[in-house]
Amino acid sequence: MKHATNHIQQRWAPLKKMKKVNIDKSILKSKINKARTLKECFMNCEEKAIEAHSLQKNGALLLLEEEKNSNSSIYTLTETEIDLNDELNFIPVGKKNTSTFFGFCSTHDTQIFKEIENDTTLIDLKNSKHLFLLCFRAFAISHHRKKEDVHLFSTNEKDTIDSIKEYGDLNEVGIEKYLKGSKLAVEDMNPQKSLLIENLLNESYNCLEYFTYEVDYQIKFSSTMVTSPPFLFNGTEINIDEDPNFEYSDIISTIIPLDKRSLVILASFKDKPNGLEYLNELRKFEKDEKEKAITWHFLTNTENVIFSPLWMDNLPESRRLILKLYEDSKNQETEYLKYDTKSFNLNLFELSKT
Repeated sequence: MKHATNHIQQRWAPLKKMKKVNIDKSILKSKINKARTLKECFMNCEEKAIEAHSLQKNGALLLLEEEKNSNSSIYTLTETEIDLNDELNFIPVGKKNTSTFFGFCSTHDTQIFKEIENDTTLIDLKNSKHLFLLCFRAFAISHHRKKEDVHLFSTNEKDTIDSIKEYGDLNEVGIEKYLKGSKLAVEDMNPQKSLLIENLLNESYNCLEYFTYEVDYQIKFSSTMVTSPPFLFNGTEINIDEDPNFEYSDIISTIIPLDKRSLVILASFKDKPNGLEYLNELRKFEKDEKEKAITWHFLTNTENVIFSPLWMDNLPESRRLILKLYEDSKNQETEYLKYDTKSFNLNLFELSKT
């Protein structure tokens, strides 16, 4: 009996160790997220900011939500843990607090986006206002999160600093590096924020150039964010430079499943030639290559990506690749990932049909 008990203890030891590591990480992450939270309206008003969804709670998130472990859940790149096989895997999470930010007051959140939220079946990729509003919200969450990064890495709270170091395996130099980069990002985005608000208020919607793509079925993933691709698809560097005065060519990126179709909207400010060329490259690709390039874009440039859990569970090899791409793309100690049309064969559009 004693030998049997020892065997059971030995068998469960790795599981206990794994659970402790994941729980410790989760506690650290919760502390960090609480410390980084800012509540302010993107429209610079004095009203109280609410917890707004960057992806519609009763739209894309509801469509992707599925029953997992007796709970309605989704997967997101930001919520992962190490499993018993020492592999990174998704954690099922509820949609209530997914892809949210305290970036709009109730009035602005309701009034600005009502035309694309009250009835999503009416969203039209030929309507310049609809395109603008989708990009406006993607820019807003990205700008807000960069400001939260500045707030977090500027802290003098010892407990928060210790949590940041332990969670990210950082030291003072590492924290200062992230702070510097976040400040530069906010400074770069502030003039663009002003331009977007000006266009919104004037109802001009003409500061952006768009690439759009639509399929007549519901895909199984969604995202909205500002991204900074390090390369054009042909391998030319566009967003790699240590010069603080370097002007990045950001791509405002949204992909949303609807009931009977799915939409992709990528946008560049018109004064960014590298961003415009990025969109031109996508236009020139044939259908399959276009979809693979869009897949690459969202998996390697943004963290705010949501997946249908049961669909993803049925794609173990694709899931491993997706998580590896995400981890590799955010690792600042390794080389930037470069798209290779010959070696990259993941097409999440085609896989959504399965």
